[in-house]
Amino acid sequence: MKVYVETYGCRMNICDSEVLVSILEASGYEYTPLLAEANVVVLNCCSVREVGHAKTYQRIGELDSCLRDDVVLCIAGCMSTQLQNDLFDTYPRVNIIIEPTAYRLLPQALASIGSDHLYVRNGQQSEVYDDVLPTRVLEDSVTAAVTIMKGCDQYCSYCIEPYTRGERTNRSYEAIMDEIAEVRHAGYREITLFGHIVDLWEGDKQGARIGFAQLLDDVAKACPEQRVKYISSHPLTYTDEIVQAVKANDNIMRVVHLPVQSGSDKVLRNMNRRYTAQQFLQRVSDIRNEIPDMQIITDIMVGFPGEDDDNFQQTLNLLRLLQCANANVFAFSMRKGTAAYKHFDDNVSEAIKKERTEMARSLVGQIRSVEQQKLIGTTQIVILESEGNDFWYGRDLYHRTIAVLPTQEMTIGQELSVKVSDLKGQQLIGIAL
Repeated sequence: MKVYVETYGCRMNICDSEVLVSILEASGYEYTPLLAEANVVVLNCCSVREVGHAKTYQRIGELDSCLRDDVVLCIAGCMSTQLQNDLFDTYPRVNIIIEPTAYRLLPQALASIGSDHLYVRNGQQSEVYDDVLPTRVLEDSVTAAVTIMKGCDQYCSYCIEPYTRGERTNRSYEAIMDEIAEVRHAGYREITLFGHIVDLWEGDKQGARIGFAQLLDDVAKACPEQRVKYISSHPLTYTDEIVQAVKANDNIMRVVHLPVQSGSDKVLRNMNRRYTAQQFLQRVSDIRNEIPDMQIITDIMVGFPGEDDDNFQQTLNLLRLLQCANANVFAFSMRKGTAAYKHFDDNVSEAIKKERTEMARSLVGQIRSVEQQKLIGTTQIVILESEGNDFWYGRDLYHRTIAVLPTQEMTIGQELSVKVSDLKGQQLIGIAL
């Protein structure tokens, strides 16, 4: 029996898909990358934005017309926690809905499905699958993601994750380090420690309670030949101790994902972010004082309820002060069940959201171009990740993608010294030395 998986949304869903495949393989299933071969099809779906639901329903309709009658179709992921049994009436082609904490029960559900419809829950608030080693059939061969925690208890007013994933639950130190050893043995060149807010991880090491800074240091020292990255952090919890762990280990990538969301204190307060724009900028300044070349990646959400033109201009001003070469800009999407849904009207029009999204992305692009121009003539250490028609592509220690002119000796995972020679649009071009 073969299983095919499609994954939508964040990196957490990709990690969950790997765990899900591991559980099924332990029960005799075989993963296939080909839809036509599958006996079981799993859609691992995202609930963060409304567009994720729309994509899922569209995909169910497409699969309804092409799957064999004997293929079992499952809906998984955090979106599944938002669904009701009446989905089976609307989309009878769906056989199983399974929540993220119930993946251990999927083999049993598949064995008993017959012609029924099943909604699989296990009643647990959280499940980190401590004892399940991911198969890594979905990831590339260069970077391995290691989940260190799941869930979130920050309760930002716009975010559905605490309700779909539950509150924060940490994987054990031993389980994380066992997986790190497996990844290193498998030959991966980069390790990403993953969680909703990794800074808050804590666990027991030989009877002592430790935090994320110590875990990060231990992983870096256990894997001296690998680059180490972590995602995501939070402006309130990214501590000086974490900064010092990065500073002390040359193989920890000089990049941190530190979402700000808005430059308006009013909007930040309504988002329940619990910091001001000035406090965020001060935190970034403190980080750069310790590690001057640290790259900051941030998130910007435009169109939050009540955001007026002045509030949006404050966000643009923050981006100018931040001089961040990489920012993910999204329009607010109201999610049922969140505090924003209960307390605010979605009163910024879609047209204004679109306009502000384009303006913010344009500004980020301008800042990125200026920063990238400064790299021309410099030499960067790049690990190759993929091969294109005209270039090989890899990332440097700062998470910047560089297109490298090809040579016959190049291989995936190879580490190269690359001289940055040009900038074409937003793409850095380099020559292997």
